[in-house]
Amino acid sequence: MIKKRKKIIYRAVIIGSGNIGALLEADPLRPKPATYAGAFSRHPDIRLVGLMDRSVKVLQKARLLFPAVSTYDQAEECLKREQPDIVAISTPPNSHYQYLRLCKKYKVTAVICEKPICHSLLDARRMQRLAKDSKMIILVNHQRRFFELFRRAQKKIQSGRLGRVRQITAYYSNGMLNNGSHIIDALRFLLQDEIVSVIGARNSKNETHPKGDYNIDGICFFRKGAVATIQSFDQNTYGIHEIRIMGDKGALLINKYGFEFNWSRVGAPRLFAGIRELENTGQIREKNKVGMVKGVVDHLVSCIHHLEKPLSTIGDATEDLVVLSALIKSAKSDGRRILIEHKKII
Repeated sequence: MIKKRKKIIYRAVIIGSGNIGALLEADPLRPKPATYAGAFSRHPDIRLVGLMDRSVKVLQKARLLFPAVSTYDQAEECLKREQPDIVAISTPPNSHYQYLRLCKKYKVTAVICEKPICHSLLDARRMQRLAKDSKMIILVNHQRRFFELFRRAQKKIQSGRLGRVRQITAYYSNGMLNNGSHIIDALRFLLQDEIVSVIGARNSKNETHPKGDYNIDGICFFRKGAVATIQSFDQNTYGIHEIRIMGDKGALLINKYGFEFNWSRVGAPRLFAGIRELENTGQIREKNKVGMVKGVVDHLVSCIHHLEKPLSTIGDATEDLVVLSALIKSAKSDGRRILIEHKKII
């Protein structure tokens, strides 16, 4: 007779209960769950027990959405009293390292850290060492890695669906470190390739971005030969997150923030003799509108149960930050091409 595994309910808290932590759950247009609080509350193996934020106003709003959950204005008090198994860190990037240290101190099993991992490569290396010295499972929430459409697309691209990838065009809004990091990480994930040099230029007419961030237009050169142009757009006009990947056999357009994939193939000449073109008639459209944090929470539980290996590690996020930092450095040096040295990263 096979014994059933005893169901374990993991205790979870959120450090930083603002937008992605809890408050965006009130947005009627966003697919649910839209926050860590929403995702934890809906997961059958997780019990949300604590919401922490240093802002009294944020905690007041969070209590209205999750009235049964205890609230705290100090992270250490929250961790000490609640003794969580899982922690989501959704605070400003410059605080991630200190909160990760607290998680290690209180022997947290698994952590989800918001992107970007931090703004400083020094702090990123410190977080790497901390992760290496601890037994914590640590995921960085570059959300596209956990979207089913992205995971399927990666397999299709690696199997040769597009042939040799040659050119990529991508658009983001609201900050290079904030949302441009999603573009860089998604491209590294989809192409399974590394960026070896970059050229960046500050977009001075595009002023909408978080404090301490930049809007930069750039060119990224991949090791296997693909070239990506990445362009910022002012989110006050409208938001955008779009990637177009072009290969020898066809193209992939990812739009609607990653909820819609359009595949097209190369066809026979129709407008000009001897010049092949992409066929709209052969286009395949895939859609999947799911809550943006559901995937990372589901994946975290699978990692705790040793069913999957982490898809988005501190090492992955540090590589992203290396590229982002090089783009910023290039922009500050009048577009000088910056070579990127890839180090062994956990």
